[in-house]
Amino acid sequence: MIKFGNDMYYIDFKAIAKVIGEGDEFEAREMVDTETINYFGSDGLITGKQITERKYLKGREFDASKYDILKTMLDVVLYQPYEEVDEKLGIEHALEIQSLQFKIAFNTLLFNKVLVKMNI
Repeated sequence: MIKFGNDMYYIDFKAIAKVIGEGDEFEAREMVDTETINYFGSDGLITGKQITERKYLKGREFDASKYDILKTMLDVVLYQPYEEVDEKLGIEHALEIQSLQFKIAFNTLLFNKVLVKMNI
């Protein structure tokens, strides 16, 4: 959990999965590779053919650029020292005195529901 101002936040891992790769194009699926080998006789004509099919399960994929950006934003929010604030002033005041990269990371994570405010 992350305490910021007088609010507590947690990281929603399902939201992370949505951000970096959700949809049919990212899901695991069965793949088929086909290899054809032609055998030729001394006269240059095809004398035989061997077809090999390999089936395998292709693992779940994700968008690497979104992953890197999300990871960087989480690093900023989790590890960047932020200015101590009076908890009585609230989140708006707490954000006002933070660095620009912290504000962008924090607000983007909130917008994408990766950071979720806890109802205490």
